[in-house]
Amino acid sequence: MRIKHYYCLKNKFGLLRFLNGYEIPYQAEDFFEVPGTSVQVSDKEYLFELYEDQKVYEKFKQQFPFVSRLDSITTCEYSQGEIEEAQWLFVRNKSVKVQWEYDEYAFQRSCGYKRPFQKEMEYRHEEQIGYLSVTKPVRWGTRQFFSGPNAADELLFCSDKTRRILGSVWKGLEFWPVKKYASQGQIKDLYQLYFAETLPMEAITNKPIISCPKCGKAMIRIPNPVQKLVLDKNYLKDQTHVYKTGDVLTEQKRGYHTSSFNIVSQEFYQYCERYGMNRSMVYEPVKML
Repeated sequence: MRIKHYYCLKNKFGLLRFLNGYEIPYQAEDFFEVPGTSVQVSDKEYLFELYEDQKVYEKFKQQFPFVSRLDSITTCEYSQGEIEEAQWLFVRNKSVKVQWEYDEYAFQRSCGYKRPFQKEMEYRHEEQIGYLSVTKPVRWGTRQFFSGPNAADELLFCSDKTRRILGSVWKGLEFWPVKKYASQGQIKDLYQLYFAETLPMEAITNKPIISCPKCGKAMIRIPNPVQKLVLDKNYLKDQTHVYKTGDVLTEQKRGYHTSSFNIVSQEFYQYCERYGMNRSMVYEPVKML
């Protein structure tokens, strides 16, 4: 496993001189998105990435000690061998072909709150109860099978061809139609992969467990992106099942925002690999106890 840090920084304290001096590739634009995320950057910031096992990363930490700790988006990269050795995998997609538009009628929300200095209401708990909406159809390339949306990493979409290839083999996996936001009519050749089977809280062995200050619902704090979930293998059935964790994961102590992970088996990975469908998929091994 390699730990990668994405940085989007203004040219302060000699940043540009440092990047050029150590020949670190960067992108400088007035507006762009961080690859594989929905983070949007503006006002002439410099996008670059560093791995923790690079010598230049240590030099970067010495010259920019506060920036290196606080202002990065951290991800993990796994080798092909690490992915193929894992029995269970987290899955998401780095493509952003689907222009998803949030529709409040598709979700059941509870426990509203407002962050400091913020006017809009947010919600700690959110469960999908209806079909999602997009602003325009998707044109699939000949080698494109899955896509994420332009926001929300846990959502996963596919073409009708992909739906037919996956078939009804995978227990807990449903293919929900997707609506056009303006007319509410069904979008052709686009489906959401809906993970219908939710693991119980007891299946997640991580600590600490915190409680929602409003309803008391238990949540699990994962403060560091590198600190992944650890699951009890007794709660996962045979390799034909797929799962989701439910909205029980949060990065903050007060549980401001919760998120969910989708989980598939090694057999699912190998099935997609045989059909050449893993091009834009991101798999991460699940640690089991």
